Order: sequence, then structure tokens, then C-alpha cells
Amino acid sequence: MARLNVPARNGILDSGANGTWNNGKLCFYSGSRPATANLAPSGTKLWEEDLPADAFAAADSGAIAKAGTWSAAGVAAGDAGYGRFKASGDDDSLDGAFARMDCTLTATGGGGEIVLDNVTIAIGQIATVNTFTVTLPAGS
Repeated sequence: MARLNVPARNGILDSGANGTWNNGKLCFYSGSRPATANLAPSGTKLWEEDLPADAFAAADSGAIAKAGTWSAAGVAAGDAGYGRFKASGDDDSLDGAFARMDCTLTATGGGGEIVLDNVTIAIGQIATVNTFTVTLPAGS
């Protein structure tokens, strides 16, 4: 496996994450995430946020985090099980045509990549992402 130092990891994240998911969407679904992000989402879509043009802060120490406030109203009721970042134009098709990233999702203190104020979502309820962080491994 390739070994990446912090500046390389930061560069990949800054160019990749920002270029890929800016102006895309973040959706929360009930249940378990699919086996791969190439598959159509599983579960019920509970929440959807249109990501801004500058969705992520600059990478630091090989990790990216959300920039600004991410909050939206629930579109269905249930317990959020995972989150999916989707590139602009993604139609949820069952293939690898679109860039996607599935992430673990928990309430505060749960240790997920996406941390919500509350994983139980109701229709019309505003749910807010408290934190989002994903780290690009250095390799071995």
C-alpha cells in the first residue's frame, strides 16, 4: 500500500472532496448502509441537505470536516442509520456512475463520522449535523 504524508493527504482531500461533493447532497437513510456505495441506497430517505459550494473546511492532519451549518427538515420519520454524500446529479441508480461516500452516523458521543443532534427524525423536524470528519489513511 502506498504511504502518504500529511501534505499529500490534505491535498487529495482538498481537491477530491471539495471538487466532488460541493453542490451535491447529503442524505440520511434508515437501516444499515449498503455493502458498497455503488449500490442504490437502502432504507427510507429521512433527510436531505443541499450542500453548498464550499461544503468542507480545508483539510487538516489528513482529515476533512464540514464547513458552516448543515441542517434541514426531515422528509420522513424514522431512525437514521447512515449518511450518503452524493455528487450533483446523482439519481441513486444501481451503478458506479456517480461519486458517493457512505458514512457512519450517530448521535453525540456515539463516535460516528457524522454526528447528529438527534438520530430520530420526524417529518418537518429540523435535524442538524453537529460534526462531520473523515480521515484519509496514511497507508502502511
